[in-house]
Amino acid sequence: MSSPPHPPAAARLARVSDGARALLDQLEHETRVLERLRRQADAAELVRLRLEQALDALMPALPEAEAQAARQRMRAARRGEQTAAARVHAAPTAEILTLLAGWTKPAILVGEVQHHLVLRGYALRRTYAAGALTSLAAQGVAHKTGRGRYRINRSHPELMALRLAALETELQGLA
Repeated sequence: MSSPPHPPAAARLARVSDGARALLDQLEHETRVLERLRRQADAAELVRLRLEQALDALMPALPEAEAQAARQRMRAARRGEQTAAARVHAAPTAEILTLLAGWTKPAILVGEVQHHLVLRGYALRRTYAAGALTSLAAQGVAHKTGRGRYRINRSHPELMALRLAALETELQGLA
């Protein structure tokens, strides 16, 4: 049996050159992404520092027990950890982000968020859902359009990442 014919050397060289150019393009793109992320991290660090300064200034006005708990949360945040109190708050917020990422309508009502949280086992009041949406709106995840009504910012990176993760999970289930 004869071996299959080999493409001419020029054609192989062209394919290798095309592949190298594609890899270089990707390398340049990823370098730009990393530089943008570094600038964002620097900006976030400055915001964190200012928040710590503001909290330090508020400490004398707080009752001692509350000030002590706040200091503990600040120390944990500096280490990149969460206290139990912060984890309790983070769990429903993560649920809300997941809800917003998968929400098919352009807007969502506070009552719908609160209902979703109750169905997930969180015994939270409507005021909690309203406050969480207000906080997420301040982060650009949603925009308040009326009383108790928020338009979802589908292009927000956190929501896009959640949608992508959900699609990847769905695709793995199909494989």
